[in-house]
Amino acid sequence: MRYLTALSSLLALSSTAFAASVPPSSSQKKSYSGYKVIRLSVGQDVAKINDLIDKLGLTTWMGAPRQNGRADVVIPPGQVAEFEAQTKGMKSVIMHDDLGRAISEQEGYNVYAGECSTISIYDGEKVWFC
Repeated sequence: MRYLTALSSLLALSSTAFAASVPPSSSQKKSYSGYKVIRLSVGQDVAKINDLIDKLGLTTWMGAPRQNGRADVVIPPGQVAEFEAQTKGMKSVIMHDDLGRAISEQEGYNVYAGECSTISIYDGEKVWFC
């Protein structure tokens, strides 16, 4: 009997600790208004780019930068000038000038479940098809 009491106490304690460690859910969406997404050609500058990402607390799409690869970096409005100053002279492409606007525009699209005529778009690295 003592074993069952101890076990139930332990389970109650662990579930309380687990519940305290889970962040509360948020019904509000994060706003990306004014955020930019810039694609950098990494070349040999992996350490420099990783240091900049860490220093400014930025995030990337598609994982960490790799040598001779690319880094798609998400930049909040207040850090755009610093990011641009630190990456001056590097080959870059603006993927989204205002990520929040791009997300808003996409939210209006209906789910596509039909046929389409083939459309290809070459973005300098890949061919995208509809």
